[in-house]
Amino acid sequence: MAITCFFGKTESGKSFLSEKKSKTYERVVVYDNAHCFKEGDIFTDLSIDNLQRIFEKYHNRPNFRIIFRPPMNLNEQVGANRVGAFVWALGAFYKDMEKQAKKKVKRFLFVVDEADKVSSYSKDSVFYRCVTKGRHFNFDTYGIAQGATKLPNYWRENSSEFCIFQLPESQELKTILGKASSELRGLEKYSYICSRDNSNEVEIISKDQKVIKTVRM
Repeated sequence: MAITCFFGKTESGKSFLSEKKSKTYERVVVYDNAHCFKEGDIFTDLSIDNLQRIFEKYHNRPNFRIIFRPPMNLNEQVGANRVGAFVWALGAFYKDMEKQAKKKVKRFLFVVDEADKVSSYSKDSVFYRCVTKGRHFNFDTYGIAQGATKLPNYWRENSSEFCIFQLPESQELKTILGKASSELRGLEKYSYICSRDNSNEVEIISKDQKVIKTVRM
């Protein structure tokens, strides 16, 4: 899967859908900037020492769901980079485990809420490395944002799937959806358009996860 982006207005259903989809993974790490995720072990101390303790406690577990919430006195991008370093260390650990055991290790998931607000624009940051290189280190990534406009280009350029809820048309969305971007105007609440890499069609999906129709891009 590599990277999936979820775009939509507040209360459109994007966080709900991403949380539902995330439950197909046995190991999940969430950077919960908006406090939307409820199920999992929640941590607000993002100091480097505490992240190291959490890594030691969880890295060998067959399943876990960790939710990191940045405290008010911590810059949200700094928090995202620290959690990115945690995720990168996990990925490196599983990659080494896979090499030593000579068998596949199940991929885990990194979920970034409010990705448009917390993403680093620096290509030297560990966060940038997580988004663009994570697929090589045993993890997939979900990026949740209110829209594509303010999201760094590297998210869109590396994404293999988009789930787009109610939004006004924009050049960025036209680039993703092609002619099917006109379908955004008639989307019902909680329904969304799903666009996948290397497909000439998009799916219009209802709030109960049924495909309503397919549309050529």
